[in-house]
Amino acid sequence: MKTQDSIRHTSCCADDAEPGLLSVEQAERHIFALIQPLHCPERVDTRHALGRTLADDIRSTINVPPHINSAMDGYAILATDIPTGGTTQLTLAGTALAGTPFTRSVNTGQCVRIMTGAKLPDGCDTVIMQEQAEVEDDRIRIDAQHRAGENVRQAGEDLSLGQTAIPAGKKL
Repeated sequence: MKTQDSIRHTSCCADDAEPGLLSVEQAERHIFALIQPLHCPERVDTRHALGRTLADDIRSTINVPPHINSAMDGYAILATDIPTGGTTQLTLAGTALAGTPFTRSVNTGQCVRIMTGAKLPDGCDTVIMQEQAEVEDDRIRIDAQHRAGENVRQAGEDLSLGQTAIPAGKKL
C-alpha cells in the first residue's frame, strides 16, 4: 500500500509554479542582462523617422501662436471701452484677417473686425464675439457683459520658444 510520502508529486495546472520554470522577475532580469542599449543616435530625414525613437528633445524655435491673436471671429476693442452698465457704440476702423493684420493704431471708441487667428491690432486687448455685437453700418453696439482680455490668445500660449515640443524617448 502506498503512503502519502511515497506518492511522487507531479505538476498540474493548479500549482502556483511549474517546477523548473523561471519566475517573471527572474525572466525579466535574464532578458535585461542580455539587452545592449544603443548609444549611437542617427540623424534621419523626418519622412524616415516614423516608428523610430527620438534621441533628444525637440525644442520649439518659435512661439505658437507667434503673436497675440483672436480666438474668435468678432471685434477687437480696447477693454476700457467696455461699458460698466448699459451699452456703448464703437466705430469700425477696419478689418484684421489671419495673415493680413490691421496695421493702424486703434483709438478709444473704435473697433476692428477680426477673424480667428488674426493678429490683435495695436492698442486692442479684448475680442467681442461677433454673435455678441449688434452691427449697424460702420458701428457696433456692445453691452457690459464682457471682461478685459476675453477671446484673446497670447503669443506662445500653445508652445513657447525653447519649450520641449517632443521629449526624448518618444516613439515617432
